[in-house]
Amino acid sequence: MSNSPQRNEPCPCGSGKRYKNCCQHKGQQRRTQSSPTPADDAAVRLLIPVGRSGLAIAAGYLGLCSCIPIVGPLALLISIFAIIDIQKSKRNGPVKYGMGRAVFGFTMGVFGCAILLMFLPFWLDLL
Repeated sequence: MSNSPQRNEPCPCGSGKRYKNCCQHKGQQRRTQSSPTPADDAAVRLLIPVGRSGLAIAAGYLGLCSCIPIVGPLALLISIFAIIDIQKSKRNGPVKYGMGRAVFGFTMGVFGCAILLMFLPFWLDLL
């Protein structure tokens, strides 16, 4: 048998109320509030994109491929949208992670645009 009181017994906190009208629901709320989600664990976030902005993930992968001339400006554009999305989520709703990926996509997008602008005159001469 468990040590917890039955629903209709007096509450052990000493309030004089029945357990069902006093502390029974408090224990349930405590259990639901204290249960961690996968997005709360940093190690899980490293392995699985839980709670990350989809735009940040796309910006990170586009940043990796930004040496290809067309992908550089696209990485820059998607990373700007990802940074805005992450900032909005901090103010309005559930927090999204992935700012590092978005910044990486932005930085590599700038380098990709610079490469594109440096070689654009040569490519236009070939046409």
